[in-house]
Amino acid sequence: MSDCCSDKECAIEALKARQSATLKVSKLCAKYQLIEKADRLLLAVSGGPDSVFLAEFVASLEGSHELSCEVAHVNYGLRGRASELDESFVQELARQKGWPCHVHRAAAND
Repeated sequence: MSDCCSDKECAIEALKARQSATLKVSKLCAKYQLIEKADRLLLAVSGGPDSVFLAEFVASLEGSHELSCEVAHVNYGLRGRASELDESFVQELARQKGWPCHVHRAAAND
């Protein structure tokens, strides 16, 4: 994303980028039949932008595709408090979507 002159311009640019990404992912899913009606999906969500985008994308299809979704998150605790915040964020995201959330805590060498 280029430098913006205002918050409004940055927000518009971010929205355009998200719409473009959503369209590309939608086309790929249709072309390769990645998500079909009544699928059961387990989404691996780290809390980073890619997996959050995936969760939001799948949520946008949930009703029209009659999807059943759940979230999985693994907390390795490598970043201390930041790892805890990611876990909480993912749990809250899943709660807001009405999806069960499965958290596994593991040592990095597991």
